[in-house]
Amino acid sequence: MEKRLKLWYDKEGDILEISAGEPQEAISEEIGDDVVLHRNFKKEIVGFTILNFRRRFEKMGREDLPISVEFFALSKT
Repeated sequence: MEKRLKLWYDKEGDILEISAGEPQEAISEEIGDDVVLHRNFKKEIVGFTILNFRRRFEKMGREDLPISVEFFALSKT
């Protein structure tokens, strides 16, 4: 099943949310400073949150996002 990534940025709170597919109940776990991973009850990753995103990004002095994404080609048969 194809899942679309959804990104949401709260400028006032400086929070970046990224989720895969439709919203669902999840268990959240802080996996690093200001980084929270969200898993469903099957332990599948369904999203993550980065707090203080803009501040962290600007501190790095970079102009590009430090995010790697893999895209897979899906074919329907």
